[in-house]
Amino acid sequence: MKTAKNMEPLQRVSYRQPCPICGKPDWCGFNSKIAICMRVQSSYPVRNGGWLHKLKDSPVNTNESVVITDKSVPAAPVETKDRVYRDFMSFLTLSSEHQKELSVNRRLPERIIKQYFRSTPKAERPWTICKRLIDRGHSLEGVPGFYRVKNRKGGYYWTFSMKSGYVFPLLDGKGRIQAIQTRLDVPDTRGKYRLFSSSKKKSGSSSGAPVHVAKPDQLIDQKIWITEGPLKATIASQYLNATVLGLIGATTWRPVLKILESYQVAEVIVAFDMDQKENVWVKRAVKELTQELKHGGNNVKIAAWNEPKGIDDALLANKEVFLKELSNERY
Repeated sequence: MKTAKNMEPLQRVSYRQPCPICGKPDWCGFNSKIAICMRVQSSYPVRNGGWLHKLKDSPVNTNESVVITDKSVPAAPVETKDRVYRDFMSFLTLSSEHQKELSVNRRLPERIIKQYFRSTPKAERPWTICKRLIDRGHSLEGVPGFYRVKNRKGGYYWTFSMKSGYVFPLLDGKGRIQAIQTRLDVPDTRGKYRLFSSSKKKSGSSSGAPVHVAKPDQLIDQKIWITEGPLKATIASQYLNATVLGLIGATTWRPVLKILESYQVAEVIVAFDMDQKENVWVKRAVKELTQELKHGGNNVKIAAWNEPKGIDDALLANKEVFLKELSNERY
């Protein structure tokens, strides 16, 4: 096979840059267009040995070691997740439809929308986004949402899966991104929200059920509010001018106790959805949470309002929010 004089030079594979075809760290070579693999055959044998494979339409491989685990791995430290997720979201944009939803319907400040919200990718392939992250020096091992799959021509590559919607970060008390959640455009049987997670996948990891610590542009109210849903907490914090802790679900409240240890507050307000009166699981979660908060020495009150289900809906509708003292008989 003749080689054009202006052909991009081939580079030798290594442990950091394994063969994109067989996944091995030796004997082969590649560039951005093709690979010469010495192990996997194709219809194009090379005179000096090996077979030519075109890479243009194939997913890219990682620039990492080829040691692959068949199982999920422990989650990476929050510092690692924060760095990866920030670069990941910097590669995404926000559609005009989602911009309108957040600014008009949710009435979030422009700064919050611009800083934290993005639409799920449609034009760019997931594996090319992963390649860009790796090229920036990130390891995706143990970062929830990312995982490895087998290349049909040999080897493995990094990818992720996201349904159509807009994504936003779940922050910890220090403002670090500990997880990402998607608000689906079309809810399915599992609901309208989905955590970016890759448990039970190769080299993937579970996101867990972290508590989102939402803080307003201007902190005025020193009380700590607790509600169901990270997005709900983000919206409520801007209207209450207070820190709002957003749970993944009503029953995932236990991490709140640890978070509150770092705050010196006079009051903690539990603002779960109004369906707690009919929903036995929500009602039970409110009872257990308030009891634990009281045992921890916190001054606890229950938030209530008329008509809308969630605290965010009540605030958006300019409904008055009442704070009720705990009833010993009830709680």
